[in-house]
Amino acid sequence: MVTTADKPEVESSELLPQLNSADTLFGIGDPIGLRLPSQWRLTDDALFELFELNEPLTFERTAEGDLVIVPSPHGPSPMMGARISAQILNWIDAGAGGEVRDASGGYKLGETPPPEEEEKQAERAPDVSWFPQELVDSLDFDAYEDETPNLCPPFIVEIISAKQRVAPQKRKLREWMAYGVQLGWLIDRKRGKAWIYRAGQLEPEELDEPETLSGEEVLQGFTLDCALIWK
Repeated sequence: MVTTADKPEVESSELLPQLNSADTLFGIGDPIGLRLPSQWRLTDDALFELFELNEPLTFERTAEGDLVIVPSPHGPSPMMGARISAQILNWIDAGAGGEVRDASGGYKLGETPPPEEEEKQAERAPDVSWFPQELVDSLDFDAYEDETPNLCPPFIVEIISAKQRVAPQKRKLREWMAYGVQLGWLIDRKRGKAWIYRAGQLEPEELDEPETLSGEEVLQGFTLDCALIWK
């Protein structure tokens, strides 16, 4: 099982966000990428301070050192994330183990750069994520309380809110998979779609309002009941 991942071997044009692409017209709910002046360093401390000063917003950092502003989700998206997390938590408590996290729990991805280049390490926060018990046991919990863990979760969920476009979210899922995610779900309640991303699979599987989603070999024995998601 993948626990950490090297920097993804993908061209920068495949990553989200990209400010030099033709798709730079952001929708109202889309994440907004900002390229910062070269003299500005988006260090770990600076990113944390931005979060503290602008608490309603979520911030992420790309491997290029760009700042991503993630608007607060609209409509039922937060409840969807909570329902998914609750089902995974029940599965964990039934004996599967591990840890489930919501969008407030981010990850540093790829190899740790030297201190003078720490702003070049991607930091992302999926709507839902899970990592296994062996990783929970390996964490230094004193550091874990104060620092973003440097690991790639094997499973993540991203939820498309009503005002977000699909294409940028699909690019984000491709980025997650490049970093080492083994199973990723992209869920769009408004359009009644779910896309299943699997490691080593070039294209995701597209489903129309599936009744259930399987954790497959990554979350063995877990099945998500989607009934309340589509209502």
